[in-house]
Order: sequence, then structure tokens, then C-alpha cells
Amino acid sequence: MDELIDFEDVAMLKKSDIIINYLGSDSEVVKLFNGLCKGATVSRTNALAKLKGAVDDHYRSKFKVWLPSL
Repeated sequence: MDELIDFEDVAMLKKSDIIINYLGSDSEVVKLFNGLCKGATVSRTNALAKLKGAVDDHYRSKFKVWLPSL
């Protein structure tokens, strides 16, 4: 879970009314998500790892990122 959410993500999710933060600060929400799967082992061949790789590949391509803003 640590790789899925960061401070900017929490701000965007709050702004979009996807999450409501009753913890007090965005850093507390990040800590909550980061600690959800501590101690769990995750296979690198699972669907989540493949999806994360596809998203990372997409954002490495500047053309794909800049094109929608044109």
C-alpha cells in the first residue's frame, strides 16, 4: 500500500470528496495507508504489480502525459 498513496494523492482524494479525513492531517492518512499491509508478503507477479508497472510506464512517456493537455 505504501507505493499507492502519497501526500499529493490524499489532497486530490479529499478535493474530489472521495475520502473524508477525520484523522487531522494528510500525513496521518498517508501513515494509515502505509501501515495497512505491514508484514504482509505480496507476490510481484500479482495483478496489482502489473497495473502499477503499466501506470509507471505510461507516466514515463512524456508524449502520453503531455498530449491530453494540448
